[in-house]
Amino acid sequence: KYVGENESMLTRILAGCGFRVFSDITPGKVERFLKALRDDGLSVRRSNGYLTALKGFCRWMVDTGQATESSVQSLKKLNEQADVRRQRRAATPDELRKLLAAAIEGSERFGMSGPERALLYRFCAETGLRANEVRTLTAGAFDLDALTVTVRAAYSKHRETDTVPLRPELAEALREHLGGKLPTAKVFGGRYKRLTDKTADMLKADLEAAGIAYEDEQGRVLDFHA
Repeated sequence: KYVGENESMLTRILAGCGFRVFSDITPGKVERFLKALRDDGLSVRRSNGYLTALKGFCRWMVDTGQATESSVQSLKKLNEQADVRRQRRAATPDELRKLLAAAIEGSERFGMSGPERALLYRFCAETGLRANEVRTLTAGAFDLDALTVTVRAAYSKHRETDTVPLRPELAEALREHLGGKLPTAKVFGGRYKRLTDKTADMLKADLEAAGIAYEDEQGRVLDFHA
């Protein structure tokens, strides 16, 4: 998925700027192209993603001796904090209880039973791990006796190996869930090979079942990251 997204962004920016050979790449054309995309509604975060993909490609060209220098190396990312398009809010303890109860009683969604979804929500709420990090976890990442789970650097948000503590009650629930799973087996996913990419849709459905508004009166949302 990561490779596909980068290939797509790189292809679009090269075609959009009209670059046909490496020497065509100039910072001015790149900046004008990205600004036009932002004026058309592209977020600053996505704009930075395009720039990162292009700079990575140019750096690779230099590192492999196919070019002498990168003309876009001096271009800087824009401040994403100045372009907050969606504000999140934290769930209250009462909302979390309602969500878990609704999930447990709910029918299967995206290959996952209600109890497994409830455990997933509980796990994310207590550890603070994101959906993409949880998606990579295998049974072997857990040391339930030491009450820890380890996220490898390649999958951690800040690219460092993270060892996250687990509460004893959560560890016991995970022990039952992981019983019989091979160390290489994905922790969550139900009938699917891994946790669905549609975690946002899954959570929305369970929030609705619990009678919890996805978006409050101030426009703040209770999404999976929240």
